Amino acid sequence: KPAPTPTPRPAANVPAAPTKAPGPAAASGDVQAIDNDYSPRTITVLAGASVRFVNSGVIRHTVTALDDSFDSGLMAKGDVYSRTFTTPGTYDYFCILHPEMVGSVQVTDGTGQAAPPAAIAPRSAAPVSPPPPAAPGEVQMLDNDFSPRTITVNAGGSVRFVNFGVAPHTVTAIDNSFDSGFMAKGDAYRHTFPTPGTFEYLCIYHPGMTGSVRVLDASGAAPPALVTAPTSTTTPATAAPAEGGPATLQMTDNDYSPRSITVKPGTEVTWRNTGRAPHTVTARDNSFDSGIAKSGASFTRRFDAVGTFAYFCTIHPGMEGTILVSDTAAVAAVAPLGAAGTSGQTVTPGSAPSNQPDPVSGSDDTLKQVWMIIWGVVALTALVTLPIVIFGRGSSTAGSHS
Repeated sequence: KPAPTPTPRPAANVPAAPTKAPGPAAASGDVQAIDNDYSPRTITVLAGASVRFVNSGVIRHTVTALDDSFDSGLMAKGDVYSRTFTTPGTYDYFCILHPEMVGSVQVTDGTGQAAPPAAIAPRSAAPVSPPPPAAPGEVQMLDNDFSPRTITVNAGGSVRFVNFGVAPHTVTAIDNSFDSGFMAKGDAYRHTFPTPGTFEYLCIYHPGMTGSVRVLDASGAAPPALVTAPTSTTTPATAAPAEGGPATLQMTDNDYSPRSITVKPGTEVTWRNTGRAPHTVTARDNSFDSGIAKSGASFTRRFDAVGTFAYFCTIHPGMEGTILVSDTAAVAAVAPLGAAGTSGQTVTPGSAPSNQPDPVSGSDDTLKQVWMIIWGVVALTALVTLPIVIFGRGSSTAGSHS
C-alpha cells in the first residue's frame, strides 16, 4: 500500500460557507463528490496515475481512505483534491461527513490486471476500537457523545478534548467564549478556564452532543449544576402580511420554523437563529447565503422575483426550507378550473369583487346568457316597433275619413 500522503488539516475555526463561484468542471477520469454520492463510485487507473476528486455538490465533503492512507480534508464546493496511486490494489474511501458516501479506486499493474475488488462498506460500519479510559482533565468525543458529559476543574485549570469518533466534531461554547473549530478523528483541543462558573458547550455538527465544564473557585465551591440538554428560545414565527410586509422565520435545532412560507414580490424575509447551534440559510441555486449565523444572529433578504426558492443549512443538510414568491394576480390568471365549475380565481384581500361575467363559465351559464340576449333583443324590438304600428294605423284611419 502506498505511504500516507500528509495533507494539511482545515484551519481551527468554524468552516466557512460554501463559495458561490462555480467550481471547475469535472474532466474525464475525475471523480465527482455530489450530494450525496461519488460519481463514479468505482474508477480503474494504471499504477502511477493520479485521480482528481472534485466537489461538484453544494455541501462539504471529504475523500478519506478507509485505511487512513489518504485524506482530502474538508472540501467546499469547487475544491479539488488530487491523489497519485503508485501501487496496484483496491483503495476504498468515504466521506467523513456523510459516511453513506463510499467509493473505490482500483489500481492495475502494467499487464492491466486489477487487484480483487474489496467490499465497500461505510466507515461507520467498520469495527471501532473502544477508546482508552479518559485521562484526568480529558473529555473524549465519541459518535455521538462527550465522555464525560460534565467535568470539574479548578479555576485556572484546562480541559483537553480529543476526538475518538469517526465523524468530525467541534467543541463550541454556547456563549461563544471558545470554539475548537473542525476536529477530525484524532484531533485534540485544549482550553483554559480562568473564571469560576459553569460553561456549556456542544458540537455544531451534532447539536444533540452537549456537555459542560464546572470551574471551582479558590474555596472549592462549585457553581450550581446546569442542565446541558439543548434548548431553544423559540418565539412564534411571523407570517408575511398580505401586502408584502416583512416576514420572520426561525432557525432552531435543527429545523426552520416555518419550513415554507408564501410571500409577495418585494417582501423582506428575516431568519433569526433561536437555537443553540450555528446554522446557515443557503439557497440551493446559490442565489443567497447567510454564512455562519451563530445563536442570536439574523439574516435578511428581499425577494423581488416571482418563483420558488429552496434553501438549506450547510452545517446540517437535513434542515430545509422554501420561500414561494407569488404575484396573486398572475397566479389567478393561470389558475386551473376549480371544483363545481369554478374558475379558480384568487381574490386579493381588500379588493372589490368583480361583477363581470366569467369568460370560462360552464356551458349552462353560457346558454342562459345567450337566451337572455335573444329575449332582450326581442323585447327591445317590440318596444320600438309597437308605437310605430299604433300611430301608423291611426294615420291611415284619419285619412280615409277625410
